[in-house]
Amino acid sequence: MTRSNFSTISGEAKDRPAGLQPLLERAGGKSILDIGTFNGLIPYEFAKSDPRVIHGIDFYEEGIRAARTIFESCYLDSGFFIYDLSFGRDRFKSDFEGKLLQSYDIVLLLAIYHKLVRQMSQKDLHELMDYFIGLSDQYIAARTPDMGPLDELIRRQGFELVYFDGFNKALAPLHIYEKIRKER
Repeated sequence: MTRSNFSTISGEAKDRPAGLQPLLERAGGKSILDIGTFNGLIPYEFAKSDPRVIHGIDFYEEGIRAARTIFESCYLDSGFFIYDLSFGRDRFKSDFEGKLLQSYDIVLLLAIYHKLVRQMSQKDLHELMDYFIGLSDQYIAARTPDMGPLDELIRRQGFELVYFDGFNKALAPLHIYEKIRKER
């Protein structure tokens, strides 16, 4: 069995925004939720487009502290939260009641799905991903080595693939989806 080049998605910091340009260009005035924020570099790229709000969640405490420090000088509505997503959807919803918006224009699921696969049952993971996907009113960006299951969840909620970037070999391909229907 050969090990995937994307068993852990890292790449250099300069590589992480690869493929996001179409969303970065549309981020002005938008609300953004970044699931798996890491250290805030991706949200910072979005901050340059003057979004309305940016929220980020990650279990990596040091990274969230870095993101908070970066955004202290951005002067935009932002919040970054340390949280273990493997607790599942119901606990997440309970713990974040009133802390997040009811919906976001852009939801980022970059290099998070494949990490949670190893920590949660498929049922619990798909409930959690369904919840995050359901928070998006307009766009989802996803990056994971095996997009099959996540792609199915995203499409089931009325999204269509509108952009694909598989050119950066340091990272798994990026998929951008746009909501084409409001009802499930």
